[in-house]
Amino acid sequence: MLGMRLLLHREEISEIVNRLAIQISAVYADKPVVVVGILNGGFIFCADLIRKFQIREIRITFIQAESYEHGSTASSGSVRILQDINVDIQGRDVLVVEDILDTGLTLYKIIDHLRAKNPASIRIVALLSKPDKRNPSLEIVESLYVGREIPNVFVVGYGTDDTDGTKRDLPDIWAKD
Repeated sequence: MLGMRLLLHREEISEIVNRLAIQISAVYADKPVVVVGILNGGFIFCADLIRKFQIREIRITFIQAESYEHGSTASSGSVRILQDINVDIQGRDVLVVEDILDTGLTLYKIIDHLRAKNPASIRIVALLSKPDKRNPSLEIVESLYVGREIPNVFVVGYGTDDTDGTKRDLPDIWAKD
């Protein structure tokens, strides 16, 4: 594709999802878990991941937050919750499913928001992580499972979108030049 280079092929993504599903299933095999998918970017990863789980009981809900201005590739620096979860998580184990962990701001705010609902535990799984972009002042202390570390590039595909909201449907992950 013009102006883009292949970063992760769909088969590599599938292998990552399988590996993460095995790791997470081992933690929750005998206990119920509430999966909180982060919209919009994490919906495909979340769906593929939960279909691979070997977990006795899963409840799923979604949260949507915004930290990017429309048409921009940089965070605005403030996070707004656009849609809250619709499951009571008090006293329950929670797994947050994120597509990309970059600065950490959005995830940090979402975790803080969920902690206020008094879950028994919170763990996080992120398909991609950009450690070079992470803000060191935003420490995420929860257990974190990461599929793949990538360089600080703008990516599209497999649920992640371009600045105009397109390219979520691409089955591979592409780096935009």
